[in-house]
Amino acid sequence: MRATIGHLVKVIWSRPWVRFFFYGFMGLWAIAADPFRISSATDRAIGEQYSQFYSRTTPVGNPPVTVVIIDRESIDGLFNGGRGKLSVGDWPIAYSDHAAILTQIAKGKPYPPVGIFYDILFEKPRLSSGRLELLNRRVELIQRTTGIPVFFAAGGPDMPLSRETLSILSSPSLVRTNWHQPAGTYPLVFSAESNWNASQFSSTANFSMEKLSPAISVYETYCSKSDSCEMPKGDEGFFRNSLKIQWPMASEGVEGDSDSECLPRSNIARYIEVLQRIIKTTSEALFNTDGPALAPTECLPIHVVQASDLFSDIVPATLLPPGFESGEPYVVMVGVVMPSAGDYHRTPVYGKLPGVFFHAAAFENLHRMGRDYYYHKDLTWLSLSLWFVAAFAMMCHAKYRRSHPITKPIPVFLGWWVLLIGTVLTLHAVLTHVFRIVPEGWLSMVAILPLLREVVMRHEAGLFDRKEKNK
Repeated sequence: MRATIGHLVKVIWSRPWVRFFFYGFMGLWAIAADPFRISSATDRAIGEQYSQFYSRTTPVGNPPVTVVIIDRESIDGLFNGGRGKLSVGDWPIAYSDHAAILTQIAKGKPYPPVGIFYDILFEKPRLSSGRLELLNRRVELIQRTTGIPVFFAAGGPDMPLSRETLSILSSPSLVRTNWHQPAGTYPLVFSAESNWNASQFSSTANFSMEKLSPAISVYETYCSKSDSCEMPKGDEGFFRNSLKIQWPMASEGVEGDSDSECLPRSNIARYIEVLQRIIKTTSEALFNTDGPALAPTECLPIHVVQASDLFSDIVPATLLPPGFESGEPYVVMVGVVMPSAGDYHRTPVYGKLPGVFFHAAAFENLHRMGRDYYYHKDLTWLSLSLWFVAAFAMMCHAKYRRSHPITKPIPVFLGWWVLLIGTVLTLHAVLTHVFRIVPEGWLSMVAILPLLREVVMRHEAGLFDRKEKNK
């Protein structure tokens, strides 16, 4: 019985199509199934390196967004020992203070924004902060008198707003700010099955924009007032979770410091700096030395205004981003910048940044989409196609070797290696520099394609009863 089964296996294995599908299944398991997280880890590492490379070789200008930060310095300055603009001198500030900040943004400055996103989660009403109804009425007044839409953070499944808050906040549009996504991924549109349907708690809360994340919500508002923006066309699903944050750097220098440069002025110097960073990164991995330094947050090309500067009578702050003409549309995002708030995200270029900058960077990426934004796309199907082609070519090569023994195995082995790796890298370069696509599920082929040759050659050599020295 055992001999019969062994003979049957040999007969089946002698069929070329059986062996071809076996080699193909190996690729399907190694690439699509993501064993040991090899493919996903490769994609994540390559994505971060592309973000570093792109940021340091392609500087960008200021996008039409201003970030207003509520930090410790602003609170201390505005409270001023009880004699200032704020009613409390610590975080969290009172609802009346939030209303005052919103009023200064919408009415207190010339050339107000066309939209406001307030990235502060009012999870549930706090008696110590006053009446939340006051803030809701102020938002209603701002929207009615100025026409500026106001968006509030609504949390998500892990951090939902309470029923009391939902019943009170009927004026601002509530947008989801909590989700489960890989680091650096910004979901623009939430699918119906994963959408947080918080409107079940209250019929008065405004959830007309609940399927959209903050960045695309305010970007839609910006596009309704601008003739120069490219709003994503077509099915919303095409953009669902497709935005990978690319952290930009300022084109020239740190704002307010003409002697400080974020990037070298010449392209050659920028590429030399990237090469030096690669060397430092390699040295850090091999010899545990200091790695390349992170970029200072001042190099982020986003106009930042402290909340205290909104109320300044001496040197009033302007919300209009640098380089913009009066009357040009822009949006404002407001967020708290304090370690105690816990809203920080790791970035490959600047280290940890407050969450409001995450939304602002997503808005900046949307503003560049269609020009010099690099799209991250899952090209696992292309990897599998190349794998099947390579398996077929290697099977043909093994059959050819039956009648044409190799006299110089080392050059042949190196030739195969260069061909395989060169093909993967060439296609990668074409996708990146021609089509502006950063492929995912692709570069892991560099590691496993040479292994395919060894597997195919060994199995085919055993089938044809050839010795290992003829490789």
